[in-house]
Amino acid sequence: MCVFSDSVWENMAKMCVKTQRLDVAKVCLGSMRNARGAMCLRNISTEPELEARVATLAIQLGLYVSLSQALKMLMCEGVFSLYSN
Repeated sequence: MCVFSDSVWENMAKMCVKTQRLDVAKVCLGSMRNARGAMCLRNISTEPELEARVATLAIQLGLYVSLSQALKMLMCEGVFSLYSN
């Protein structure tokens, strides 16, 4: 069974933030055709801290409830420069 609805993939990607499943998030972003989000996730993949990678995904998905927490984590990790481009 194939899922073609972008809203389903977006909701699955948001669940990936809560469950911290970045491997599934890559599939969701690809299916959503979210190239910028996939690129940011790929660029941050070498970051050793899982929280920083999850925060990057949250920012790309527009999860503003957790945005202040995400920005706080990114500032502490020093990876905020990825978003200055």
